[in-house]
Amino acid sequence: MNKTARNIMKQARKRGQVVTFISEESTTRCPCWSSDFQQSDVAWHEANPDAAECNDQGFLFSPATTVEANVFIIPYAATSRTEIPVYSHFIEKLGPVKNDDHLLITPEMPANAKWLEWSDAKWHVYNPIAVPIGSSTGVWLALVRRA
Repeated sequence: MNKTARNIMKQARKRGQVVTFISEESTTRCPCWSSDFQQSDVAWHEANPDAAECNDQGFLFSPATTVEANVFIIPYAATSRTEIPVYSHFIEKLGPVKNDDHLLITPEMPANAKWLEWSDAKWHVYNPIAVPIGSSTGVWLALVRRA
């Protein structure tokens, strides 16, 4: 971790928000997966009702893991280019923004973080981007949207 990332982590501990990241990893293919058609086979699940369910991509669900962290979450409307000009190029890459979206700034991003819990709500984490500072990652940016 470089000096900038350590400084951001220190500031997040002092002034940031405490969130719980929820990571989901789906790497095991379901036996129903048809490699010929590149899709799940519903008939296989009907014939094997006791088998574990899978997601739309044909991967078995794995238990979610949680990690607590200190981060900055800013309403997207408040993130004008003049306020955080260093990140403006990366913020543009986060994707389409809706009215109530927020910007997540964190020194560390857990692997496969799909959700976070903050302010008594569950939020979806979209398009995390590693922002390089020097030769390593300085911060992570992501778009978060209330579920």
